[in-house]
Amino acid sequence: MITFQEKSVMTSRERVLTAIRHQEPDRVPIDCGAMRSTGIQAVAYNRLKRYLDVTGGHTRVFDMIQQLAEPEQFYLDRFHIDAINAGREFPSALWKDWVLPDGSSCEVPQCIDVRRQGEEWVCCDNEGEPVARMIKGANYFSQERYPLDCADWASLLPDFEAQMIRVCWGGLAEPIYQGGLTDENLPRIAAHVRHLRRTTDKATMIAFGANLFEWASYLRRMDNFLSDLVLEPAQAELLLDRLVEAHLAG
Repeated sequence: MITFQEKSVMTSRERVLTAIRHQEPDRVPIDCGAMRSTGIQAVAYNRLKRYLDVTGGHTRVFDMIQQLAEPEQFYLDRFHIDAINAGREFPSALWKDWVLPDGSSCEVPQCIDVRRQGEEWVCCDNEGEPVARMIKGANYFSQERYPLDCADWASLLPDFEAQMIRVCWGGLAEPIYQGGLTDENLPRIAAHVRHLRRTTDKATMIAFGANLFEWASYLRRMDNFLSDLVLEPAQAELLLDRLVEAHLAG
């Protein structure tokens, strides 16, 4: 007779760390919402809440571009989620009421300047210029401008970080990253991560994107950058090198 030894039940943090070490945890770790690439869209989240008869709470859109909801405690518990976003419930985040494309209610970061234009929505920067647009029938915002979409774009490289902020992915950051990775903001981020570690047994994920191809496309526009790779490889390498420098510095 073959017997199997039961594995002891792990905490979420232990489960994730065990898997990262390429060892076998008590079960497969589960993530939903610990970063921008693993979230649940806010319209779907509200529909799920209605289906489950979950009332109250707050549907908070922490990623305005993709319209991703910050999972509430009921969601983490019901679906046995093991990982959470380092920006979860960031204490300095202020929220304002908004309406999702399906008409359901949510909250979005107070710092995001979102405006109605006819049947579309636009998100604007500090100068009031649109950086992202959600057209009628869409459930997400698309990039509105490409800072290096010009013939003399190399002349803008000395002010490179400012150009990155003009892209929606840089200008519409999660609340935890409002203010950037500055000497003032980094201690606040670190203190909040320590707070999450003390108050939850979940694994905490803090995401830093080193997506060089994507950023080159965000800045130049996809068709321009693909053409650069073939027709102007030296210029393409110049942009990629500058992106590497910016990521290393950040």
